[in-house]
Amino acid sequence: MDKIASVANLDIQTDVLEIGVGSANLTTILAKKAKRVLGFEVDLSLIPLLEKKLKNYHNVYITFDDVLKIDFNQEIKKNLPNSSNLIAVGNIPYYITSPIIHKLLESKISFTKIILMVQKEVAQRIVASPKTNNYSVLSLYVQEFAQPKISFYVNKNNFYPIPKVDSAVITLDLKPNRLPLFQIKEEMKFIELAFSNRRKQLKNNLVHLTKSKEEQNIVSDILIDLFSNAKIRAQELSLLQYRNLISKFKEYKII
Repeated sequence: MDKIASVANLDIQTDVLEIGVGSANLTTILAKKAKRVLGFEVDLSLIPLLEKKLKNYHNVYITFDDVLKIDFNQEIKKNLPNSSNLIAVGNIPYYITSPIIHKLLESKISFTKIILMVQKEVAQRIVASPKTNNYSVLSLYVQEFAQPKISFYVNKNNFYPIPKVDSAVITLDLKPNRLPLFQIKEEMKFIELAFSNRRKQLKNNLVHLTKSKEEQNIVSDILIDLFSNAKIRAQELSLLQYRNLISKFKEYKII
């Protein structure tokens, strides 16, 4: 917990949105370093414990609700008005990792960074580079919004009861000049099609976009023009290369 707080690099100007307060062990550490902490917790049975444990922490606000149903904008305006530096921190339930990441990244809140503990394998997919086995749609999706890195690994033996998987704490530094959300979603729709079958060549996955044999030939020509390889596969391209590819497809009116 101290390492998570250290990675967050908190100061008295930083507000924290914490997902999954639990028994507030991390919350109290964050509260001592940050300006304010807004925590979300779904387990109503923890109310008596948290009221007792946090009674002297006047900069902590807890909302008891499902984080996937909460309106972040409304809660932040109510509890963290005029926030100038906001980060998100969470030791999140692994079975809803993807929906939580999507909600955080696609929210209208201007987070400066997001720090999450996730399953080790998920972390490795998020930070993966082109031409590696872990490189996937998830890698490209997160990298649309942020520069991700694994801050440290957490062995499963640090937990009780001991889970079946190791964990990792990831830090997502949000890009200040990222594309508008509608444009990111447009790119991801194309990328998801590109990755629809990793074993196939990219042109074969993109054939569904073409309306004629002529357009199929154009796709091959585009791949040769951009990458000098008509047989290239989806996992070989970087985000910038995908953007160049999409631009070419638009230029030739394939999409």
